[in-house]
Amino acid sequence: NAKNGLGGVFTSSYTNGQILITEGTNFDQSYIWSTLSLEALMKRQSKFTVLGMPLVYGLRTGVQQHRMPFLNLSRMADVELKYTELTTGSIGLMADLKRNRWSYYLFSRYQYPITTRVKAGDQFTLSPVFAFDGSVGTSYSITQQLKLGLFWYGQWHQYNFTYQNSDQANSGFQSLFFSKIDLRLGFDF
Repeated sequence: NAKNGLGGVFTSSYTNGQILITEGTNFDQSYIWSTLSLEALMKRQSKFTVLGMPLVYGLRTGVQQHRMPFLNLSRMADVELKYTELTTGSIGLMADLKRNRWSYYLFSRYQYPITTRVKAGDQFTLSPVFAFDGSVGTSYSITQQLKLGLFWYGQWHQYNFTYQNSDQANSGFQSLFFSKIDLRLGFDF
């Protein structure tokens, strides 16, 4: 039953961005923040409705693997773009509403770092301040299995860090946020 039970989700996301620092340096560099997620879902149909639509709610829990940008200030006061590989555990809530061929979706997840890595030989530690992602969207069922949807997705990570390599040590605070709108074609099986 699609309204009650267990399921799983695998997602992959590649979000490009641009870092531009104009004060004191000419640093202009693009990056890609990649995220892979593997999650278990538990869904239940509520006895309640929202605006006459049956509510399906549930729990999402799993792991995410990020390759995200990290800005490091070198000993020469140059800004360097590096990448942090971060694995997080995630847990969150979800809700689905359906009316005729239209479905509406909402989820939010809290994330907690499990492991971090920059590059071989470098040391990178972090203490989380806040990590969250979430999505709101709608889809239209073209057929019983084929769907077309429009979704907003955002992710926000804040943490204190210590970075050390053979030349230097650096510590500070970093906040990363991205937001995007996706047009998705989906297939249920």
